[in-house]
Amino acid sequence: KPGQDDMADNIADPSKTGGKLVITTDRTAHFWNFFRRNVDKQYLVLYGGSGGGKSHSVDQYLTEKLSTEKNCKIAMYRKSGSSLKASIMDMVLEILSVEGYREDVDYVFNRTNRVITALNTGSSMHFKSLDNPEKIKSTKFNYVNMEELTEFTLQDFLMCQNTLRKESDVGAINQMFITFNPTATSWCWKYPTPLPNDPHATTPYPPNHSTHQNTPHPPTPPPH
Repeated sequence: KPGQDDMADNIADPSKTGGKLVITTDRTAHFWNFFRRNVDKQYLVLYGGSGGGKSHSVDQYLTEKLSTEKNCKIAMYRKSGSSLKASIMDMVLEILSVEGYREDVDYVFNRTNRVITALNTGSSMHFKSLDNPEKIKSTKFNYVNMEELTEFTLQDFLMCQNTLRKESDVGAINQMFITFNPTATSWCWKYPTPLPNDPHATTPYPPNHSTHQNTPHPPTPPPH
């Protein structure tokens, strides 16, 4: 619930997929507490260095939405098609596998259109690049994830923002998740609002800052 924080490093989630499969993988409290505090906010901003776990946690969260929320549509955006396949799409498929979801049993994956559909909820996750932004103009989603916002332009952001307009079948607020590794000169710091450093700040765009210390599985250090 919003405002309730778990003090443990990880959160065990008891959700089930269609009443059959139990999700047993860990949830990192740093991020999941943030999601829970801000279920009533439309825009969630997650920024910080590589290896902090922000992208993985967002993908976990949206994969759970896919499998537990009826008839929702989720957009997973990357700027280019090549980065879409090599990062966000492969990560979601890995999460599905690790958490026990089975292709053609729990979900189907249309590889041509890059759409995963959960069979128990009817919800779908659409992997989209902005190589040609015109392709998304008429689309409508309940949840939008913009991975590596610094790769996009402000015009891209506004266009993706405009797709966040599908009416929820369960009365949930539509949400946009924004992740990026900050650079001092990026437009991301200036729009939509200057990002405060306090992760508990009350703003229209709640921020979450993370480093590699926020993940229970830190990256392997490079060889000497």
